[in-house]
Amino acid sequence: MNKFEIPIYLFFNKQRISIILLIFISLLGMSQDPEFSQISPGLIRLNPAFAGTGGRGRVSGIYRNQWPGLSSAYITTGAFYDQPVEFVHGGVGVQIINDSQGGNTFRWSSAALIYSYHLQAGRDIYIFTGFQASINQWSRSVNNLIFPDMIDPMEGLINPTMEVIAGNNKLYPDFSVGFLANYKDIIAGISINHLAKPDISLSDSYKSQISRKWSFFIRNTFRFSGSTADGFFISPGIFFRSQQKSKNLKYGFTVGYDYIQLGTWISHDLDITMNLLTFGLAMEISGLGIAYSYDFAPWRTDLPVPVTGAHEFSLSIYLSGNKKNQNIKAINFPKL
Repeated sequence: MNKFEIPIYLFFNKQRISIILLIFISLLGMSQDPEFSQISPGLIRLNPAFAGTGGRGRVSGIYRNQWPGLSSAYITTGAFYDQPVEFVHGGVGVQIINDSQGGNTFRWSSAALIYSYHLQAGRDIYIFTGFQASINQWSRSVNNLIFPDMIDPMEGLINPTMEVIAGNNKLYPDFSVGFLANYKDIIAGISINHLAKPDISLSDSYKSQISRKWSFFIRNTFRFSGSTADGFFISPGIFFRSQQKSKNLKYGFTVGYDYIQLGTWISHDLDITMNLLTFGLAMEISGLGIAYSYDFAPWRTDLPVPVTGAHEFSLSIYLSGNKKNQNIKAINFPKL
């Protein structure tokens, strides 16, 4: 081996090391859900019982680019719609999510229908129960995978693979349920996703079931001036999520005045001791809401830069409410 052969070999390895790392992490995390840092644009994803609780129709879209230091590492998009419907005593919603990993090497898509029942249990006490049914697809692109027999020790990635892989798509149904309790400006909830623990394995030789995901949260809003829709307020909250070995605790607060809101949140992944700080800014003007947030780990200097950080953008349109819906409880949830 001469002095020129070593750089060529290392060059191909350095180009592919991020892809190999990404694929390895993706295989380990196939049974865990993609998550958004911003909660308000996809409230029905946090808990299906939120459907119709805005007092008016809501249309939202969200885009998340996780680990932007790696090209197309994790790209997650979501579209949500929900509205109150008086004759069903609650609300309905639609949710569409697409998660792409490694430039569509792995891809998960989901379309869900949601129904929420609203019950007034007391003068200021409301109970909400939500049900979600979805159809999902898990797929992989073999053309983007790299196998050992494709790499020549001298010249790099030049050989076609002889590997035979069958089953690159998996279609399966899924179901979730959620419960909310609301007393004045205090809102708390619990939701359970993947009730049937569906099998998403692309192979017939083994099973890979999605573990149930349990989510809990409680949030209070302290208003100092103005109405429930504007003025100055502070809204602290605590969120906890558990799925398989992954346990995540998030806490922080949102401060708002009139149409501008600022949020600061700290997220702890209790399994791998990954702590993230999230900053966000949201505005709502004439029924149009825009929000941006960024996740990063400023205190973790031992982590490589490419595997930290995430950008999120969301756009929400709030439709005109129906004043006849007197039996529908509206929850003014903060935008961040």
